[in-house]
Amino acid sequence: MMNTLPRTEILKSKIRIEDLMKQGESFANHPIRIVYLIHEAEDVPVKVMFSVSKRRFKHAVDRNKVKRLMREAYRLNKQELLSVVENKQVGMSVMLMFTGKRLPDFHSTSAKIILSLQRLVSIVESTPDQS
Repeated sequence: MMNTLPRTEILKSKIRIEDLMKQGESFANHPIRIVYLIHEAEDVPVKVMFSVSKRRFKHAVDRNKVKRLMREAYRLNKQELLSVVENKQVGMSVMLMFTGKRLPDFHSTSAKIILSLQRLVSIVESTPDQS
C-alpha cells in the first residue's frame, strides 16, 4: 500500500469536529497532543486533522510549516493504525495538535507522532469489537 494522504482522509466535517472536541478523549506526547474519537465504521477508517496554535506561532508561514511536518510524519507512519482500525471495523476521528513553543525539526516531530500512533493502536486494540 502506498504512503499517501488523500483528501478523503482529512477531517473536514464541522459536525464530526464538534463531536471530536466534545466527546473525544486525549493524551499528550509533548509537543504533540492527540484528541481522538472512536465511532461506527465509515468508508474511510481514519479521518485526521492537524492543528497549530496561532497564539504560539504568530506567523501563518510557521504554522503551515509545522502542519506540513506533522502531515508528512503521519502519512509515513499511519499504516499500522489504519490496519488495526479496519480489523476492528470501527471508524476513528483524530486531531493532532502541536503544543510546543519552538519550530520543530522533522525527526523530533516524526518520533513523537510515531509514539502517539502506537498509543492510538493500543487504544483501538483494547476497545471491544463493534460486531
